[in-house]
Amino acid sequence: MATGTGAAASRPLPAGAGEPTRGKPTAGNAGPRPGASCSQRRYLVNDPGRLRDELIQGYAATWPGLLRRTSEGLIVRRRRKRRGRVSLLIGNGIGHEPAMMGLVGHGLFDVNVPGGIFAAPPPAAIAHGIREADRGAGVLVCVSNHSGDVLNAEMAVELLGPSGPACKIAVLGEDISSGNAANGGQRRGGPGLFFVWKITGAAAEAGYDLEGCARVAALASDRSGSLSATIRGTVNPETGQPTADVPDGQILLGTGVHGDGTGSLLDWTSARKLSCVMVDRLAAALSLGPDDRCLTMVNDAGAMSVAETTLVHMGVLQELHRRGVAVVGSWAGRYATTLATAGLAVGLCKVDDELLRLWRAPCHAPALSSWGSGPVG
Repeated sequence: MATGTGAAASRPLPAGAGEPTRGKPTAGNAGPRPGASCSQRRYLVNDPGRLRDELIQGYAATWPGLLRRTSEGLIVRRRRKRRGRVSLLIGNGIGHEPAMMGLVGHGLFDVNVPGGIFAAPPPAAIAHGIREADRGAGVLVCVSNHSGDVLNAEMAVELLGPSGPACKIAVLGEDISSGNAANGGQRRGGPGLFFVWKITGAAAEAGYDLEGCARVAALASDRSGSLSATIRGTVNPETGQPTADVPDGQILLGTGVHGDGTGSLLDWTSARKLSCVMVDRLAAALSLGPDDRCLTMVNDAGAMSVAETTLVHMGVLQELHRRGVAVVGSWAGRYATTLATAGLAVGLCKVDDELLRLWRAPCHAPALSSWGSGPVG
């Protein structure tokens, strides 16, 4: 059995807080169910039951120089990492693109194991991915802290047994709206794990051993925080079920990456004021103050305009400057979507010298590239 690492490694979130299992898809429910709060959203797809397989095939075909789709449906690096380096693997539900398929590449993930929509891949698929990823120095199985993801990753390692590659499970979470007394203060995974994937991928590329990569992942996770704000939910194209119901004229804070959190309602406001509210909560959660250094990101949940995310990001930068916090890297755009949700998340990572050096290391993947001065894309 692999050993978990990170703040949330020992106990997964309760059942119902993770990647849910959805009903059997049919061609008739590609759009929303009658009466759904997101009733205007329909998806331009083929057969909803084949959406997962067609998405994997299409994504690999779009980036043939960087990605390869295996016969088992894994997304892997076209040019494999040199032998003797730790490999990074992640399994996750689809519907969050460009995460995680778009983060497979140099300095990032070696293998992505896609599941169903918002549903963790099965243990057998993860176990196959671990064998595919191994380059002789072990595999760090990165898990976004949701109950289904954690359970399936643990079962995958058990399936491999003692003859499998050396591996460790890193259970990671940074969504500040989810840590409470009921779940032992554990945070579920959210868009702010963007920082963790980049930093840990750089460590593996630089030659850190398996223990070292796990340590860096846990440190980056502990120093990261994110908070989501949802304006309008969307629907699951397989089931027609809505992801979140937000009253007109209000914003729902804390819904998480699946749109399934309880959250709290905020009256409609400006981009600047929303930025201040979100930074205030994140700074308190991270004990972020004058003379600290941080990375920032504003993540589009899938249906926001560039203007809106830009204005919120500018507000985040202004508020951090007002607090005396030095922003040493920033990113805004689509990283982890919730299908076509109208909303965004603000993420912050309080860095030290080691984390900042790894953040600035080169990477090259469909959704994120850098020649060494920090990621862009």
